Amino acid sequence: MKNLWILVILLFIGLSFAGCSSSQTLQFNVILEKVPFLVTSQGNQPVPNLIIIASQDEIVPPTSVVEFSAAMFDSLEKVDFEKSFIILHLVGQIPDNGIITEIARRKDTVHITLQNYSVGPGNYELRGFTLPYQITIVEKRGEWEKEIKFILEVEGGDIIAQEQHYIP
Repeated sequence: MKNLWILVILLFIGLSFAGCSSSQTLQFNVILEKVPFLVTSQGNQPVPNLIIIASQDEIVPPTSVVEFSAAMFDSLEKVDFEKSFIILHLVGQIPDNGIITEIARRKDTVHITLQNYSVGPGNYELRGFTLPYQITIVEKRGEWEKEIKFILEVEGGDIIAQEQHYIP
C-alpha cells in the first residue's frame, strides 16, 4: 500500500512538471500572402522582419518612410482585436519563402516557425516598395493580457527576429 501511495505521488509530480513545459499550438490564418509597404520618401530606416499589431491603435507604419498599401490597410482594419492579433513578417520575392508551418505558445513566448527562409538572388527590392510581408491573423485563446516575447525562426531553430509586445 505504501508503494502505491509513492507511485501516485510521483505520478502527480510528473504530471505537474509536464504541464509546466507544455506548448499550445495557436490557430492562425494567412489573410494576405505577399503585400509590400509603399515607400513614401527617401530615407535610411530599415523595416523590421517582424511586426506585431494587437489593437486598432497600432495600425501605423513601422517607420516614417513607408505607409500601408490600400490592401494591407483594408485587411488590418477588418480584424477583431478582442479575439485575435496580427503578425506581419517579411517574406521576400521567392514564391515559397516564409511559409508559416506553426505558431506555438510556451508560457510567455510565442514561436513562429517558418518552412524556409532564403536570402540572395531572386530576393530583390522593387523601386518604391519594400519586400513583401505576409499578414497572419492569430486567434487569442487562454490568458494573454501581458508582455509576450515573439520569436520568428526557421525550422531547425535559426532565429530571424525577436520582438516583445503587450497582447491585451
